[in-house]
Amino acid sequence: MFAIESEEADAQLVANLFERAASRDLCSPASFEHGFQQVAEMLDDIAIYAPMAFSLMATMMKGARLDEERSSRLSSRLMHGDRLLSLLTSDVPQSRIDSPSSSRSTSVTDCEDSITASPPQNVLIPPMPDSDAYTLVCDATKELFSLLDLRAEAYFTRLPVDYHWCLVDKLVSAAIANEFDAQLVAGLFDRAAARRLCSPASFEGGFAPVIQALDHTVINAPRVFERMAIMLKSARLDEERSVRLASRSKDGDELLSWLCFHVALSSMRSRSSSSRTSSANDAKVSPPHNESSPHMSDSEAYAMVCDNAQELLSLFDLRANTYFTRLPVDHHWCLVDKLVSAAIANESDAQLVAGLFDRAAARRLCSPASFEAGLAPIAQALEHITIGAPNALECIAIMMKGAHIHEDNERCIRLANRSRRGSMLLSLLSA
Repeated sequence: MFAIESEEADAQLVANLFERAASRDLCSPASFEHGFQQVAEMLDDIAIYAPMAFSLMATMMKGARLDEERSSRLSSRLMHGDRLLSLLTSDVPQSRIDSPSSSRSTSVTDCEDSITASPPQNVLIPPMPDSDAYTLVCDATKELFSLLDLRAEAYFTRLPVDYHWCLVDKLVSAAIANEFDAQLVAGLFDRAAARRLCSPASFEGGFAPVIQALDHTVINAPRVFERMAIMLKSARLDEERSVRLASRSKDGDELLSWLCFHVALSSMRSRSSSSRTSSANDAKVSPPHNESSPHMSDSEAYAMVCDNAQELLSLFDLRANTYFTRLPVDHHWCLVDKLVSAAIANESDAQLVAGLFDRAAARRLCSPASFEAGLAPIAQALEHITIGAPNALECIAIMMKGAHIHEDNERCIRLANRSRRGSMLLSLLSA
């Protein structure tokens, strides 16, 4: 149980694994208890060097869903067993996706509630040499940009091709209510499309049911067309498929306008009008079929789809907590600077960083001053960066919005004043 000496994010990942194993009876309570026993006996000693050991142990034990009797037996093996029991009886946070029928409709409320969360206790972080801090920064940056590559590969290759459309449908449905979740899913789709891990037909089959319901969804979430366009663009669908999908909504023209194709928009709208008539009676886009795909029952495939969606949409929460809490506060600006520098030329990467910044800002893991200090060097160099990366202004605006800098007019102006293109940047931030 290496997570006990590691960090909260690792312990939470282990807890999630245990929770799924327990809920599906893949591991018995006796086996869980036996596995925890040895660590429990050493926990008092471990806590000397890892102050959060009791909290991390409790997190993993909660995931294993041990009953009161087994929890008490394990706690009795510790000198400070009452402390562990106290942590075990505290409230357990709800999963982001608790059942196949749940959705992210409450994500905006969750985000608002998280803003009131207590800031991290950085006083426990020991002094760190600049070289060690910079190593952490570089490792975090490298890991963040590899996360979606690894998950795109895992999610689509281990799931039979016949069910790819179902994964697309689940992710789009879960992310449509939150801008940064939509950007995260878009990043995954971008990788999957670039590596041909998911076919255009599967993407179309997954988008179709959600787009068909947009006319109702927009009542409670006015920006759904913009978020849908973010995900749809990243799937790299051709004009014909995009127009066909847009025709499933009464407001398909609005969706097409957000997509911003390089072809004439008027031409696309005329095609949309004719396509709407021909496809109005279509019940569903048929997903592709692959005879060589391994067999998997519908229930197994759907369980895998739900697990993948839950894991993906928890990435920002876990990584934001990991990256900023293990790094001394004085070096937070350096992590911001490194991430912004790495993502300044690629919109997909910028969206990924923006999502991370959004969680860090909402949970007060990184201060506005640190965000501003980390963004300042790039803002100052924008005029030169845009020579080789024409979309740099759009990318930095995406990341500044993720850090909630656009909500602080004074900081926005200070950063914009560092560049001759500051007026354009302010215009993008106000959009």
